[in-house]
Amino acid sequence: DFFSSHRLEPPVILETVADASRKLNFTFSSRSVENVLIYNLKFPDAAELKVDWAYYPYQKLTTSGKKIAKLEIDSLIDIATNKLLTLTQRQEVKDYTDMYFLFKKFTFWDLKESVAVKFRIDIEPMIFGSDLLSIEQFTQLPKMIKPLDLDTLKSFYRSLASELGKTATES
Repeated sequence: DFFSSHRLEPPVILETVADASRKLNFTFSSRSVENVLIYNLKFPDAAELKVDWAYYPYQKLTTSGKKIAKLEIDSLIDIATNKLLTLTQRQEVKDYTDMYFLFKKFTFWDLKESVAVKFRIDIEPMIFGSDLLSIEQFTQLPKMIKPLDLDTLKSFYRSLASELGKTATES
């Protein structure tokens, strides 16, 4: 995913992808959904890659100082903050999987505060905990680089949901 604080220029992105297509020998299809330009790349070896370009006008919490090919990489706290907010908006196993690893570095409470600062949105712990239980609907994980099994993921989120529910009822 590529995020820009500037409005997207679809013809410029199309030309960029088309140029890369000629150099790297892939075909592509594209579509637009709201403020996101979605490109599906297909390589000769049957590998596929989905690349999203999105207008994202929110200030970063901090900079990572890391770049790849002149592209600035978000800080881990920004990635975790964005992902926590994403979990309040959709339930996809890839997001739960990403967040599982991010929760090893940040607490829910730290990220709840970061969401409030970055997006001015207050995440209600009890409701979020309840949303986490949608983990039960998943039957498989995305293709993994780091080892993780579905039972471990489900157990983690059941425990976190329970903890958030207890915290909410104690206050």
